[in-house]
Amino acid sequence: MNYSEYSPGRLLAANLPHGEDLLGSVAALCRSASIRTGAFWVRGAVSSYTIGALDPRQKVYVTAHVASPGEIVSCSGGVATHDGAAAPTAHIVLADAQGGVTGGRLFSETRVFAGEIHLQEWIGPPPVWAYDEVTGQMLWHFSRECPPNQRPDMDTTGYGHE
Repeated sequence: MNYSEYSPGRLLAANLPHGEDLLGSVAALCRSASIRTGAFWVRGAVSSYTIGALDPRQKVYVTAHVASPGEIVSCSGGVATHDGAAAPTAHIVLADAQGGVTGGRLFSETRVFAGEIHLQEWIGPPPVWAYDEVTGQMLWHFSRECPPNQRPDMDTTGYGHE
């Protein structure tokens, strides 16, 4: 297991622009605030969305675009560096007007109707995207190696810190 340690940096709160792509808006906020690594939470509503689920046999995300509005029940994600720029990824849960719920990995063309974001900057070595042979996915790669079956916060005796 790879890991990195971070200290909390700035905590930003912002309105997401109506009609804009949700992930594109997160990336624009990161560029504007010079944030390369962090975590974020979004609340609000979308007018249309694209979500997906990983098909582990094919090692690809199967996506669906829905041209209907949805209330954001939960949306959280992370920001890592890809090609020298901040690259947000997220998962989202949405509710419709009838109480139905759907969710999955968030993809672009998800249009914001109204929303706010809380973005927590992480201070430390930015994770980078790296291809993972097992999953066929681009995953975060961290700077430290943790021995198998040992949590990063454990001491060498294996008793750990509580």
